[in-house]
Amino acid sequence: MARGLWRTWIEQDGVDKWSARIEVRRGEWMDVEQANYEAAGHTPAFWELPMKEDYMEVARRQLEPVKFQMNRLDLQIMPAVIVFLMIVGGIMATFATIWFFVLSH
Repeated sequence: MARGLWRTWIEQDGVDKWSARIEVRRGEWMDVEQANYEAAGHTPAFWELPMKEDYMEVARRQLEPVKFQMNRLDLQIMPAVIVFLMIVGGIMATFATIWFFVLSH
């Protein structure tokens, strides 16, 4: 049985059309209309599903620690990696120059 994720609505020809996003299989999502959701007996009940905007807000807040770690990676680790690669590149260029001009003649 599929798991309900959120509910949302759109206005079409002056009529509100409600739908729900469900997870059919792990990683596979599908939108279904309210009547089909209720007829299939998915859980939770249609009107207990959070609105899409509310669901997205909660998901955004849960991702804040991940965003913090990514910023830490960018600000603290990447400059050190770049300096290290510049040093390695300089050493390799020095060896290439010595090889080409000194040892090859």
